[in-house]
Amino acid sequence: MKVTLLGSITAIYYLYGLSKSFFFLYATGVTGIFFIVYVSPFFFNVFLYKGYNQEVQVIALLVLIIITLSYTYDGLSKSFLFLCEFIRVTRILLGGLSMIFLFILYLFLVFHCKKSNNKSKVARLVGEIQYKDLNMLGSGGAMVRASKVDGLEAIEAGFVRKIHYEELKTATTNFSDKLGSGGSGQVFKCILKCGTSAAVKRLEREIYGEQEFLSELIATSSTRHFNLIHVHRYCSHVSETSRFYYVVYDLFKNGSLDSWIFPIKDCPNGRFLNWKKRCKVAVDVAKALVYLHRDCGKQILHLDIKPKNILVGDDFRGVLSDLGMCKLMSIDEKCFQTELTRGTFHYMAPEWNSSHAKEKSVDIF
Repeated sequence: MKVTLLGSITAIYYLYGLSKSFFFLYATGVTGIFFIVYVSPFFFNVFLYKGYNQEVQVIALLVLIIITLSYTYDGLSKSFLFLCEFIRVTRILLGGLSMIFLFILYLFLVFHCKKSNNKSKVARLVGEIQYKDLNMLGSGGAMVRASKVDGLEAIEAGFVRKIHYEELKTATTNFSDKLGSGGSGQVFKCILKCGTSAAVKRLEREIYGEQEFLSELIATSSTRHFNLIHVHRYCSHVSETSRFYYVVYDLFKNGSLDSWIFPIKDCPNGRFLNWKKRCKVAVDVAKALVYLHRDCGKQILHLDIKPKNILVGDDFRGVLSDLGMCKLMSIDEKCFQTELTRGTFHYMAPEWNSSHAKEKSVDIF
């Protein structure tokens, strides 16, 4: 019973030392185990089984405790030194990580501010490049005449990259794959360097003026919506024989909505939209208008909505295109005044025949 008691007490002290010095087990591990296995039995045999009195047994127990604590103290001291070194290294690492984090945060803020400034500049330029009519600007309704903005400055403020004419000529195989034509120009198929198929709209400068080109380019480049056309590239080319604008946008193999609802000789047989698909296209166009009128951070009025300006995707998704006649309004404006009539005659709202201010409802007639 006495042997068990002494051994238990010694083991408790030793395990306590181990628990306090777990970082340096070598300090108390090997030597401590050697002591427990080989030295302790000697003390037990000499002092307990040889008939020594109680005082000697107490001294033996104290010797056991002192030796155990000495090894434990050695482990604790090394653990303390290790902890100090660990804390020092941790502080260095945390300091380095903090510097890296602050640097990344700085880059993020610089990029975010630059992007925000670009968007603000785009919004300002979209308003400035409107037709030379009277624009209602500001909540007070002050009337000022729009200033003429340099085309290059307006384009550079947007998010559409320029494509060189020679590269565009190669991508379209010298404009050989014609997809269709309209009153303002022709549409060709092209394959970009990345392998993506796209459509190229070639606009004649004499018909499609600079203001229309810049309005469409900047308005579409500063907006993003699933049901709104997205412009990838642009090009302005002038030569002795030709003067064209080029706009590269997503390719829609199904063409425009007018080829599905009006009988055309060149249309494939059986090309027809049932009422369910027609309603789907109508809802998609409505979503695009809600985005332009309310959710894009400003009010952009399309002002030329017609079947020819609605493209049909592979899944019969309706996509609104051709923002050449668009008009920018501040988010709190309710109406606008203009001296020019915009849109296609058969699809125009009756309010265009009036000289009074127009509301944005003319865009959803």
